Amino acid sequence: MYRFIKICGLTNSEDARAAVLMGADILGMVMHPQSPRFCKQEQVLEISRNYYFKVRVLVFADNPVSYAENLLNHLDDKFTLFQIPLETELFGWANGKFHPEKIIPVISVGIESDIQVRHKLKNFPWVIFDTGGVKNEAGEFLYGGTGQVFDWNILQNIHRKYFLAGGLNPENIYTAISAANAPGFDVSSGIEKYAGKKDYTKMKLFIDTVRKT
Repeated sequence: MYRFIKICGLTNSEDARAAVLMGADILGMVMHPQSPRFCKQEQVLEISRNYYFKVRVLVFADNPVSYAENLLNHLDDKFTLFQIPLETELFGWANGKFHPEKIIPVISVGIESDIQVRHKLKNFPWVIFDTGGVKNEAGEFLYGGTGQVFDWNILQNIHRKYFLAGGLNPENIYTAISAANAPGFDVSSGIEKYAGKKDYTKMKLFIDTVRKT
């Protein structure tokens, strides 16, 4: 079984290049300005120019629709997908504007109590299951990107394409594969030196483990 690997939280071309050379399938860039892994527009454009042949995902949170509209006017192309939490107004807007193949809905485990919500999303080729229900320093609930794991065993009977996200790292990826056997894995903070800068040793170990398991 081929498992897709999404390296997320990229903020610079050097890390994107390393991810591509190590075998990553998808490059993820966070478009939420409050995130410590926020990727500025000029960096997104540079990564897109250099790696035009790779699938790229723009990761949103509960951003205003006006912000996304302005951004996408500059960045949209056929190799760009949009990752958006299911519970947000932005998801509703994007769902009415783009073909489902362009959107990856994020199902926040811990906020969306009914995991069976996947049946409502059959038109979307992929979804992401990420840890939700966690508060940030401002007391706001996060839809994902928490760096925390959830009980992977609840995904054992999910028979569709999805990415498993939330707290993955080189030390626990083998266990995650054994528990969920997901078609795709999404990693960010677990392969960093610090927020926004990848650790190449960790990234290679993560990718190699997925490929060899």
